[in-house]
Parts: sequence; structure tokens; C-alpha cells
Amino acid sequence: MIGNDDFIPLWRIRKTILEMCNDRGYIVPDLGMTMDDFKIRFGEEPDRSRLLVLVQRKLEQSDRMYCFFTPSYGGDKKLRAQTIEAYSNQMEQDGVQRAILIVEHGVGPSAQKLINQLRSKNQFFEVFKDSELLVNITEHELVPKHEVISDEEKKILMERYRVRESQLPRISKNDPVARYYGLSHGQVVKITRTSETAGRYVTYRIVI
Repeated sequence: MIGNDDFIPLWRIRKTILEMCNDRGYIVPDLGMTMDDFKIRFGEEPDRSRLLVLVQRKLEQSDRMYCFFTPSYGGDKKLRAQTIEAYSNQMEQDGVQRAILIVEHGVGPSAQKLINQLRSKNQFFEVFKDSELLVNITEHELVPKHEVISDEEKKILMERYRVRESQLPRISKNDPVARYYGLSHGQVVKITRTSETAGRYVTYRIVI
């Protein structure tokens, strides 16, 4: 269990996770849940495990994803391998291949090793610390609008400008915005910036 001081941050973290899933194209339950709604549903001292979210892709029902709020171990202890094993078993039973792990203090070496091994079973985990989710970075005034384009749109873009993938500007898959959208190698994002002199300025970047 957690203390009352953690109630508001947890509401904010779960709110960001729901917005993230929605921006990735999933059908999201509880989107727009207010702080009062959160308090009524989960209480002032919510168990992190109860904050679990399961979402489904809007255009592909078989594509589902779990968002696990990992246990609070206390101190600075990191996520343990046995917790990953439990999540892996649940995902296998439910036919879910993707999950986001929301952790307090990062992932321990044995847990990270297991996460890497589970890729061979087509189970994929993304990890976000609580501190990374207190605010939605895409809503910050200094972050331009990012839009993930489809493979077909990518093909049209490259044919129109007669460029190869290697000639496109790059964005790291570890970039905070790329992580928010869950981008993978080879995907392209359209970035729209505004300025007083140029008006709207559009660029494209490929994920490396």
C-alpha cells in the first residue's frame, strides 16, 4: 500500500498512461477519469496492482496491451524477475503480447535479463518510471506535434521527394517522444512546428 502523499501523483501517472495508449491508437477505458473519480474507485491509498489497464487496438482486435503498475517494494529496490514471470504468465494465458511496466525505481539486472529473453516468446515489455509519467510530455508547449505515418504514407513520401531511408533526418527510438508513441526502427514521424516567421514548418524523421 502507499501513503496519501502518493495519491495525486498516481492519478497523474495513470492519466498519462491512458493518454499514451489513446495516442497509440488503442481503445482506452476510463479516458478522462477525474481525480475525484479516481479517488472513489481506488481510494486514497490505492494498491498499485489495482491500477492495471488492458487496452485493445481500435482497428485490430487481436492487438491488446497490458499496462502493469508494478509493486512498491519500498526503499530503492528495483523490479524483480519473479514479478516479470507473473506478468508473462498472465499475458500468455490471455493471449497478450505487449505490456508497459510502470515502475518506481527502475528494473533490476535479473528482471531486465528476463525481459530480453521473453522477446523470443514474442512478449514485449516497455518500461517507464513513475517520474517520467507525472506529465504528458506531448502537451508541453516546447514539444512540437508528432504524428506517426503509415507504411503507405512513408512510401509515398519517399517517392515524392526521391529520397532513401538513409537520407531522412533521424530520431532515436530512445527519444522521450518516440518512447511515448512506442516507435520502432524504420517508422517515420511527421513533426509540425510553428514559428512567428515561417508559420507552419513540417519535417519528417525516421526512427533509428
